[in-house]
Amino acid sequence: MPNKKQLLSYRIFDELGDWFYYFVIVLIVFKTSNDNAIYLGVLSASYTVPGLVFSRLLARTLRKHNIRSSLLSMATIRVFVLVAMFIFITNTLFVIILVFLEQILSLGSKLAFQNMIVDIEEDEDVLKSFNRDVTIWSTAARLCVIPIYFLLTKQFSDEIFVLLDAIFMVFALISIGLISNDTSFSKSIVNVKLERSQTVFDKNRFDGLTIWLIVLLSSIGVANAFTDAYGISAINFISNNTKIQYAIAVFVMTIAELISGMTSKLVDNQLSGHKRNYLISIMVLLSGVLMIGAGLFKTMIILLTSLVICRIFFIWIQLYALAYFQQKFKNQIMSVLAVQNMALDGVALGNSIIGGFLINQLGIISYMLMIGVNCIIFGLAFILMRKGN
Repeated sequence: MPNKKQLLSYRIFDELGDWFYYFVIVLIVFKTSNDNAIYLGVLSASYTVPGLVFSRLLARTLRKHNIRSSLLSMATIRVFVLVAMFIFITNTLFVIILVFLEQILSLGSKLAFQNMIVDIEEDEDVLKSFNRDVTIWSTAARLCVIPIYFLLTKQFSDEIFVLLDAIFMVFALISIGLISNDTSFSKSIVNVKLERSQTVFDKNRFDGLTIWLIVLLSSIGVANAFTDAYGISAINFISNNTKIQYAIAVFVMTIAELISGMTSKLVDNQLSGHKRNYLISIMVLLSGVLMIGAGLFKTMIILLTSLVICRIFFIWIQLYALAYFQQKFKNQIMSVLAVQNMALDGVALGNSIIGGFLINQLGIISYMLMIGVNCIIFGLAFILMRKGN
C-alpha cells in the first residue's frame, strides 16, 4: 500500500494523543464536579452529539474538497482547540464546549482518513491487513499512556496531558503532510454529483448485512457507552482508590483492544459463517451476566472482565464491518460510516441523557443492573436470529 508508513504514523499519533486527553479529561471533570453523574453525562454527550448531528453533513462537505488538505486543516485547528482547552482548563463548561468542537473535528478527520485509504488501495485483503495493522499499532502505542501518565503525574498536573495531545497532533499533522498530494484525493464536481445520485441512504444500497452490522454495533455500544461515561463512577463506588483503579481499567481495556486486533483475522470466518450469531450471543450474554454480577457483588475483577469482553467483541465486529463497508461502499465510504456513527452516537447520547438522571436517582449499581439486563436481552435476540443469518 502506498504511503502506508505515513498513514500508520498519523493514526498512531492521533490515537496516542487522544487517549491521554480522553483519560485526563474524565479525571478533571470527575474531580471538579465531585463525581456528579450529570456533569459526566454532559461530558459524554459532548463526545456523541457531534456524530449524531454532524456525521452526514461532514461526509457531504468532505466529498467536495481535497481529502488530504481537509485532514491537514482539521488537524491544525484541533491543535489550537487543545491549546485553548489547556489554557482554560479550570472553566468546566467552556472545556466541555471545546471538547464538543474537538470531537467534531476528530469525527471529520476519521471520515477523511477512511476515504483516503480506499482512494489509495482497492485490494480487499490489503485493506483488511491495513485495518488490523492500524488497530494493533495504535493500540500498542496506547499501552504507553498509563505508564507515562504515572511517570509524569509525579511532576505534572493532569492538565498538562491535554497539551501533550496537542503535541502529538502536531506529529500527526506532519505525517499527513509527508503524503504526496495525489489527484485521487480530490473529488471533482462530476464525482460529487454522481455520489449524490448513488447515495447509500437509498434503501437499495442498504443490504441486510449492512443493517445487521450497524444494529449489532449499536446494541453492544450500550455497554461501551456506559463504560466511557460512568465507568469511573462504578469504579469509585466499588473501589477505595478510584484514580489507580480507573487507570488499571483503562490499561486492561487497551490490552483487550490489542488482543482484538491480533485475533480479528481468526474470527473472520466465524463472523461470515453460520456460527457467527452463536459467538455474538455467548459474548453478549456473558458480558451482561458479569455486569450484573459486578453490581451485586461489588467486585472489581468481575467488572473488569465484563468491560474487557465488551471491548474485545466490539472491536472484532467493528473491524469486520469496516472491511465490508470499504469493499461494498468504496465511493460512499464516508456516508455509510456517517450512518454507523449516528447509530452509535445516538445510543451513547441516550445513555448520557438517561444514565445521569437514573444514577442520581437510583444509584450506579441499579444502572449497572439495567445495562446487564439489556445485554442479556440482546444476547437472547441474537440466538433467535441465528437461523436467519
